[in-house]
Amino acid sequence: MIAVHKEHTKGEISTEDHQKLGGEISKKTDAIKSKKEQAEVSISTTNLVKRRLKAITEAIGNIGSMDSFNELIFRRLVESITINERYKVTFKFKVGIESTVDMTDKEKNRFERKNSSH
Repeated sequence: MIAVHKEHTKGEISTEDHQKLGGEISKKTDAIKSKKEQAEVSISTTNLVKRRLKAITEAIGNIGSMDSFNELIFRRLVESITINERYKVTFKFKVGIESTVDMTDKEKNRFERKNSSH
């Protein structure tokens, strides 16, 4: 931009060309700034996910072996549960990961037998 301005000041390029080149340089600069901002947001998001994964990994590492359901640990790990269909459930974890579980035929049959006996 400075070089273009110097050329214009010396009369080496016309005002019209100066304005045109200045506009092009400005557009390129704005595009670069936008890409930089997007990269910074991406880095920030990645760092947040890394921190969350580290916290979850530490929580899981402290659990040890379990023989029964632990509601406290479940609540620390799972943000929400969505029932998509009768046998299909989506778990959204606090680290931003989603996992959909579709019961196998064996699990469906066991579920049906258990509920039909009640």
